[in-house]
Amino acid sequence: MKKFFVMALLLVAGAAMAAPVSFTDDLNKLLSRLQVMGGGSYSQADWKEVDRQIDGIESRAKAGEAWDALVQVRVIRAMVLGDMQKNYRGAIDLLQETRRELRGKNVPEMRRVFVSLAGMYGKAGDEDAVNRTMEEFRASPYYDPEQYQFTGGNGPKDPLLVVRPGSAGNGSISETAMKVAQTQARFGAGAEFPDFDLTDSRGVSVTRQSFSGKVVLYDFWNRNWTAWKNDLPNLSGVYSRHKKQGFEVVGISLDPNASDVAAFCQANNMAWTLIMDGKGLPKQLGIFGDCQNFLVDKNGAIIGRNLHGADLIEAVKRALAK
Repeated sequence: MKKFFVMALLLVAGAAMAAPVSFTDDLNKLLSRLQVMGGGSYSQADWKEVDRQIDGIESRAKAGEAWDALVQVRVIRAMVLGDMQKNYRGAIDLLQETRRELRGKNVPEMRRVFVSLAGMYGKAGDEDAVNRTMEEFRASPYYDPEQYQFTGGNGPKDPLLVVRPGSAGNGSISETAMKVAQTQARFGAGAEFPDFDLTDSRGVSVTRQSFSGKVVLYDFWNRNWTAWKNDLPNLSGVYSRHKKQGFEVVGISLDPNASDVAAFCQANNMAWTLIMDGKGLPKQLGIFGDCQNFLVDKNGAIIGRNLHGADLIEAVKRALAK
């Protein structure tokens, strides 16, 4: 299963820390369990246990009318559905249901539902829905009108930080997260991968047109991310099996401070095109630190995002067959 989107996980983790004492431990244990599971694949029994754990917290929150805690555990369940199981529709339906269920109640944590909802729409490639969610948030009693900006997010050792400028404004920390989702939505399935002009590890100029007529996986990677590293043998296998059929991999490093990245690439048989400086391309695509990939068809259109394991194998086969 894939790693959580960084900002969403930080927001929920912060919420758990602020939850009533009776829920704090359970929420933090649940988040810890999911962070571990984000690094690999797990059985149906494992997922049932997660559901049981979530159901237990949700039932106690409802019984005690602890609506903020209910929102927090619902947002976590939505991340399990969307970020880990790629069931964006299920996550969106759950979050919309939460909004309806708690309408009219005073629930300060409801802003997290708006943030999570925008994030799911963004990953599903629905920019109109992200914009609509932002408008609904601004019109809601949960809007938090203070201006924030974000920095960092280039890798595990450069966390995504949200900072507040000295001057007041009419933005919000929640809206900042939604703007990341807005950017991501522009590059969902069916959208055209953006043009770029970068230099690879050999000093050769590389553009999107360099791979015209080929199926390309643009892989934004960092060797310190466990989930990416675990899938590296699978990626190497897909590349070696299909490169003669017109499949290419372009690896864009998100670890600019590592002096021995080249040695890591050689030791791990990363024989594809490697770029050590993306020059703004990750930010343009809405990538802030977390490893992601985009599979692009022969015409430059995005087929899918964050494909790994069997999902990547099947998607590459289908794209090459067209």
